[in-house]
Amino acid sequence: MQAFTNEDHERALFAQNNGNYLETKLQAYKVMAASMSLSYLSMRFVQVMVMLAGAWFVVRGDHFKAVNDNYGHAAGDEVLMSFAQRVRNCLRPGDAFGRVGGEEFAVVIPHCPKPDAIRVSERIREALAGTPIGLSDGRLVKVTASIGLSLSPETGAISVERLLSSADAALYRAKANGRDRVEISEFPGPVAS
Repeated sequence: MQAFTNEDHERALFAQNNGNYLETKLQAYKVMAASMSLSYLSMRFVQVMVMLAGAWFVVRGDHFKAVNDNYGHAAGDEVLMSFAQRVRNCLRPGDAFGRVGGEEFAVVIPHCPKPDAIRVSERIREALAGTPIGLSDGRLVKVTASIGLSLSPETGAISVERLLSSADAALYRAKANGRDRVEISEFPGPVAS
């Protein structure tokens, strides 16, 4: 395996998978939805009407501090890049994906009904837990992830802030219930925010 350069490190950890990238993708969805006469979601935490259900995920590596402590920060960065790539490989080209911070990532999948959202979240979880990540020095690191899934209501106004907060609450339930699992929050009907 080829060693990572500083440029690879910067691009993988900070440029492509950060909040600005996620915000740009969400802005593109908003423009696309407007062209179809649908309201969509804005990262500016404004109130919007969600016409078709979407799925919001918060994906966090379990016990990631132990990876850095046991293997070193350079190895931790390798694991983080592989972790991010495995999540990305489970998504469609148009889905939004960004690094929130540390070992935490956000995923937004537009027009994603509950059964599909559950399948995607389980596919992400299994992609991470199924095969250890190989480091450039040949060592293998087993990683798992806790995933919080928030499903936007099919009708009703709700803020992006509330959707992300709901996904985050589901993430903490996943961690409290043993990690390496998916927990779901959903808004059952019309929601006033």
